[in-house]
Amino acid sequence: MKWRDVLSILLVCCLLAGCWDRKELSQVSLVTGIAIDKGEEQKYRVSVEVINPTELNTKTALGEAPNIVFSFEGNTIAELLHKMNVGAAQKFIYSHMRLLAISEEVVNETLLDFLDFFERNRQVRSDFNLVLVRGNHAEDILKVPSSEYKVSSLKIAVQLIQMFRGWGGDPGTRLDDFIRILTSKGQVPVLATLDIKGDIKKGMTVDNFKNVTPEAIVKLEPLAIFKNSQVIGYLTLEDTRNLLMIQNKLKQTYIGVPCNGKKNIVGVHIVKSVADVSAKETKDVPKFHVTIRSVGVLEEVACKRDLLDHKTFTDYEKLFNKKMDTDIKQLVKKMQTEYKADIFGFGELLRENDYKHFKKYQNDWTKGFEKAEVSVDFHVTITRTGLKQNGYKTDIK
Repeated sequence: MKWRDVLSILLVCCLLAGCWDRKELSQVSLVTGIAIDKGEEQKYRVSVEVINPTELNTKTALGEAPNIVFSFEGNTIAELLHKMNVGAAQKFIYSHMRLLAISEEVVNETLLDFLDFFERNRQVRSDFNLVLVRGNHAEDILKVPSSEYKVSSLKIAVQLIQMFRGWGGDPGTRLDDFIRILTSKGQVPVLATLDIKGDIKKGMTVDNFKNVTPEAIVKLEPLAIFKNSQVIGYLTLEDTRNLLMIQNKLKQTYIGVPCNGKKNIVGVHIVKSVADVSAKETKDVPKFHVTIRSVGVLEEVACKRDLLDHKTFTDYEKLFNKKMDTDIKQLVKKMQTEYKADIFGFGELLRENDYKHFKKYQNDWTKGFEKAEVSVDFHVTITRTGLKQNGYKTDIK
């Protein structure tokens, strides 16, 4: 036999080797969410949510729980995840995880300890949602089913994505992003916060997604602000939207302003927003100029103005520009004086654009951020009025 034939046979044998690490579906459980709480007897209480595939198939569903949550206590995350089989029969697969929920209590005590495990572990992807649970145990949000997505963590993951895309109430923080910002010298991280509204005990039953009005729902709360690995405060949903505007991450949102007294509102749907921030230090003062250009569509008009008149659009645009200029400046001022926390990333921009002057702040950017001057130039262009022009009101001025 020629050496070419021998080589060909060996190559074919390599191709026929099969999947050496394959696992049968009947032998594994897919993990979709993990929750971390403070343990009562040991350091952590870790809860793992796995799918009950029988209930997700309409042909085999029997009306039982669509997910199963296992909870155990231990002193390290790795230890707990490796010994989950003290209560479960199948091997857990973590590569499909969509949510890591952390209670506020455990965050303030051991945040960096357990984040190291998730960043280091090769079986866990880093593209899952990282959220803080406020007012309840983190494991509780894994136990509240809904009719939209029967598996709790999958519902929450989609909920956060849609909130980010449709209004801008969630920064879409992933594990890599959070750790990068947490360890940076010119920015502090923020994190989406969740809470449970309603009767928690009733909401944890299968009947919760059978009711027209659920007994309990998982609700998105204001963003948590971190500094030195501690939660120091919270933002409103409007502040979250303005933060995303500054960071050029906003997809769409809605803005309403009074146009004729406090009760009459004109609302615009922002369909595009582009931001640019310049950074430099002049005379020992870091200076930042925020330029935001937005495009919007009128969605609601409760004011008696003629929409066929071009001046009406100009006046409305001035109202929106003034409101957003004021709101964004107030947010920056609040971060400088009340929290002394740069959530915007101004310090990182100064490091990139003017490192010569940033060097003196790299050990304590808070000093530079507190004295920084931030100017805002916001301009919205209203392009159309939807499917109609003037409203039903007849006394147009």
